[in-house]
Amino acid sequence: MARSGIRLHDKLSAEVEEIGNSLDKLRKEEDPEEQESQICQLLQTLALDRDHELPALQIFRSEVWMKMADLSWAYYDRLPSGDPPLLLVNEFMAESIRLAECTYLRRTIVPLRLWHHGYLLWKMGFDVESVRKYEEMIRCWLRVNSNFGYLSTGRITNLESIKYNFDQVQSSLCALSDFKRALLWFERGHARDMLFLATTEGDHEKLDEFDMDDEKAWGQVEVISKDVGIDTVILVISHIGGLSVSDGRVISYGVASYLLHNGELVGHNREWDFKACSPSALLELLQANNADKALRDYYHIIVKPFESQLESIQPKTLVIVPNEDVSFVPFGAMIDEDDKYLIERYALATVSSLRLLKHCDKRRQVLQQQQQQRQSRSLIVGNPTRDLYYATEEAEMVGSLLKSANAHSVVNLVREDDATKEFVLRQLPESDWIHIASHGTVSTDFPDGALILAVPEEHQDDLAKSARLDRSVEFEECLTRALTTVSNSHRLTGDEVVELAGESPFRASAAVLSACSSGVGRVFAEGILALPRSFHISGVPSVVISLWNVKDKSTQVLMKKIYWNLVQGMDIASALREAVVEMIEANDGSQKLYDVSHWAAFIVSGSPFTTLPGVTRSPAACSWNT
Repeated sequence: MARSGIRLHDKLSAEVEEIGNSLDKLRKEEDPEEQESQICQLLQTLALDRDHELPALQIFRSEVWMKMADLSWAYYDRLPSGDPPLLLVNEFMAESIRLAECTYLRRTIVPLRLWHHGYLLWKMGFDVESVRKYEEMIRCWLRVNSNFGYLSTGRITNLESIKYNFDQVQSSLCALSDFKRALLWFERGHARDMLFLATTEGDHEKLDEFDMDDEKAWGQVEVISKDVGIDTVILVISHIGGLSVSDGRVISYGVASYLLHNGELVGHNREWDFKACSPSALLELLQANNADKALRDYYHIIVKPFESQLESIQPKTLVIVPNEDVSFVPFGAMIDEDDKYLIERYALATVSSLRLLKHCDKRRQVLQQQQQQRQSRSLIVGNPTRDLYYATEEAEMVGSLLKSANAHSVVNLVREDDATKEFVLRQLPESDWIHIASHGTVSTDFPDGALILAVPEEHQDDLAKSARLDRSVEFEECLTRALTTVSNSHRLTGDEVVELAGESPFRASAAVLSACSSGVGRVFAEGILALPRSFHISGVPSVVISLWNVKDKSTQVLMKKIYWNLVQGMDIASALREAVVEMIEANDGSQKLYDVSHWAAFIVSGSPFTTLPGVTRSPAACSWNT
């Protein structure tokens, strides 16, 4: 009996292997007549009665019917006459999809068949029908997300695997001038894991609703655009990318951008085949103070198409929603045709999705109401590694200004040796405002960034001594040695922040991460996996971050100006804008004191409207509009 079962298994396995080999041959065959002959043979083989049906045979049948659809198009493409074979292709693909739905791999195979159906429709010129199939495919694939409900890695990887499909749908809808639906698919393709983690379980149903219902999804977008206020516009930037060439420039395959104001899509733009510096190359140029041309290029691509709308609306605040590595562009430093930086015209904030903006600003409102009912507590950390002299001054200045703004508040100011990781971890969840002035690092061991709260003892004296040499080569070498040998116990990572929040979000309305590259991390379709993401997930609606290695002294100057503006009642984006404008205009009578690299690295992530706890927001303090 056992031998009989083994022989049957071997026979069926051999048959499956033989059919698989025939399919491989069919996939490689280019001649339509030969394809037709092979398809007929395969159909006959697959139709044979068997005592035992193998699951793989159903998958094979599905693929053969898909090949029949391909063949229908191939014959028409060779000798086009009359109308394309729409009915045949639809019939064959419908059967292919039906068969795929009966397989044990349906969650994987059905989306692939839907996508192939859309591709054939596109080749035949049925663009509207093609996009519908593409949308059906993505929605089918998104349902797989439920399999990864407890794992961020699964959600992020799942989204990364189909990001091309999101781009394709968006591009196709832009070509059809259906910009509202194109914007919806941009929004669906970003920050999915962050939204899942940041929102409560009761809101997850709304996330699913946004995926499946265009009308309700657009209703949510309208509400988001209205809720930020009449003085704020939202600029969504999507689909920038391309092929890098040797001179550090990029030949881009296109950018789609959308302008939202007061519940309306007031502008949209699509450009193709332009040249622009890649974001990573732009950062290098900025640090070398040689980025003016690149910054003008980015302004021309991103903002100039909407100049007339912006002139008409006269907003005070511009919230930018970029995708992937475009998030590394210092938007405030973009230069217009009047040689003005964008930040001279608008307060700016960035956020990785429209729905995250809504979440952050709703969270801001809740926190600021709660903060009115309790004594305010702030955590100020300065120079825990003892080599950043101006970071110590910065922390003392911040503490002094916070205390002067609210005499009844508790300011936990810790500097140098007192700024231990243990103390910081205890205070983070209970603080209403967080400011950390320290080293930041992004490395192979910590690709999503970390704040340095101590260095090994063997490096402390050398690091402090060389720091007094004002960032000499000796200091840079010593700093590199120290940062590369820092242990986990001396770093604060994003994962630790999220774990610390646990089931109870932080109560801080803002976190200012005054450190090098505090907003830098790995790039995914999900967004940038970096420290601001972790603070947002942990309930902090506004995070000030840097995009590259910043200078100790000029950062202290910038922070002093920001906090002076915050004490006057400005919101965090306006405070940053006013501080930057002061630095742009500062001079000694013969030359400017600060170039763009001194201020452009810092941006606001999340809600632009956060104010200091206990300080009344002053309309007069935000009355500028240029």
